[in-house]
Amino acid sequence: MAHRSAHIVTAIVLVLLATVAPSLIGCSGDPNQPEVPMSSLDLLPPDAGGVQYAVPRNPELTDSAFYGYLVYLPDGMDQSPVPYPLLVFLHGSGERGDSYTTPGALFSVMGNGPPMLIAGHRWQSPHPMIVVSPQCHTSSWQADDLRLFLEWMADRYPIDRQRIYLTGLSMGGYGTWSYLGTYGATTDDPLPIAAAAPVCGGGDPGLAAGAVTTPVWAFHGTSDAVVPPSGSVELVKALGALDPSQPPRLTLYHGVGHDSWSGTYDGARLGEGLAQYPEDPAVEPWLVPYAPGLLEWMLEQTAAKNQVYR
Repeated sequence: MAHRSAHIVTAIVLVLLATVAPSLIGCSGDPNQPEVPMSSLDLLPPDAGGVQYAVPRNPELTDSAFYGYLVYLPDGMDQSPVPYPLLVFLHGSGERGDSYTTPGALFSVMGNGPPMLIAGHRWQSPHPMIVVSPQCHTSSWQADDLRLFLEWMADRYPIDRQRIYLTGLSMGGYGTWSYLGTYGATTDDPLPIAAAAPVCGGGDPGLAAGAVTTPVWAFHGTSDAVVPPSGSVELVKALGALDPSQPPRLTLYHGVGHDSWSGTYDGARLGEGLAQYPEDPAVEPWLVPYAPGLLEWMLEQTAAKNQVYR
């Protein structure tokens, strides 16, 4: 019933967003406003229950986002003296759709991961954060498109640019690695990724070079028949060999298939993941159990801290 209610609320927001959005977003990108100080997590107002809004893609507007997206805004955000951490979630291939032609397509993004937990009132973060879940309306996530979207978000929402976190599952795991490979090692990046968590993803091991300044924690099931665990293993091995700012982390769930994300995002698999990857003992230095929780680990990371480590 809670999940259905969340869909109804989102549908109402889809209809009314054109008039509501300006008051939600405010003028965080206004150059005349004083610069917001870097956040202290303890100064964020308690989140007594925020709202997840659906923003359809609209290329007819000159100042619209490249993607349609869901965005969770914590309660009390307009009263916060400091900006918020941002979690960017990239969905898998099954949730692709175009909310420009079919506004209801955004509902599919609630099928997995953080937006599903938020819709079901099961979202638990140790500190309030903005959560954005864009919807891919093309064949796959492209790093340059994601960059444009991230810049658009940063101009309109009160985001702590030292605490931008990126995660994704399956196709979104590939997208996470791809974004890091393209933008992760950019010098003096105004929008650095403070930590990344690709789940059951993969890609060219050469992408690891772009992740040397970003703490990475990858997750995969050892029995994944859709994206073999070697997709994560090879990238983590390549990254670990490059003297990154922090050693990469790899959690392999023994006997788990393609759905290695459910227990990761909701914390149900905490404490699991010590099984050795049988085909490549060289991956052992990076293997860790699932502890602490993903959000706890992410919020410990800041972009400034990563530069100190380098």
